[in-house]
Amino acid sequence: MSGDRREHGYFPTAAALGKVYLPEDMYQGTRLSAVEALNGGITFVHDWCHNIRGPEFADANLRALKDAGIRGRFSYGAPQAHPAVETIDLADFERKQSDWRSYFE
Repeated sequence: MSGDRREHGYFPTAAALGKVYLPEDMYQGTRLSAVEALNGGITFVHDWCHNIRGPEFADANLRALKDAGIRGRFSYGAPQAHPAVETIDLADFERKQSDWRSYFE
């Protein structure tokens, strides 16, 4: 994911890719990461879900954790390249909190 030059490093690459991420990308990346953790004997993760670009991204991430069967802690993270002076989508954050049990039934 990184090259020999600074502009090809983790943060510039993650910011560029994050802007074009789709909810399905979030799902697949999270599911594959969770399965890899399980395969390595890790049964609990803290998923600091960066790059939540809208409600459907958080939903896809939570669905992937559930589908993988891993236990986890979910943290609602800001999108890639999100301005530091702006807050995250607090309405969706509150929706997730109030509907929390529905994600794991």
